[in-house]
Amino acid sequence: MKSVTSTEDLVGSLLNARDNLVVVNFFSPSCGGCKPICKIAEKNPEVEFLQVNYEEHRSLCQSLNVRVLPFFRFYRGSSGFRELC
Repeated sequence: MKSVTSTEDLVGSLLNARDNLVVVNFFSPSCGGCKPICKIAEKNPEVEFLQVNYEEHRSLCQSLNVRVLPFFRFYRGSSGFRELC
């Protein structure tokens, strides 16, 4: 699972994914409910999983309207997204 460190990093990862499914996991290290996604990522290598640490990148998370953790966004390349809390 790749860690996203900036807005540019997120956009670049989405563009590189082309039409593949990308799951962006917004998490906090102290969030117990945030940890199970790692096992799902390991079992689905065809899906690109990205993670954004809310504590380290709060402004990025807030700009994307992340208000609860864990929070997931599903992208198909760089076009559109679906949210799931």
